[in-house]
Amino acid sequence: MTSFIWIKVKGLTWSDKFSEYVLWLMASFLTDVWQLNYKIAATGVNIFRGLADIAPLFLQQVVDSYLGIGVFVIISIRNLQYNGE
Repeated sequence: MTSFIWIKVKGLTWSDKFSEYVLWLMASFLTDVWQLNYKIAATGVNIFRGLADIAPLFLQQVVDSYLGIGVFVIISIRNLQYNGE
């Protein structure tokens, strides 16, 4: 049981680091290929990351209203595990 939890934690940590790398690549792409100013590229990446972090809050309300409280609790727990809290 302990090894399974350790594997889940390592998997979530790896996926979070991978997403940070992808966002860094996205900023590099915007500055190199699209020739955007670094300030504008960073703003776009930060807005994208912020919306991706806030989206589960609104989606949980939709799931709760259409599917019931049981699914809402499961999704909330999974979201907290993903965010590392």
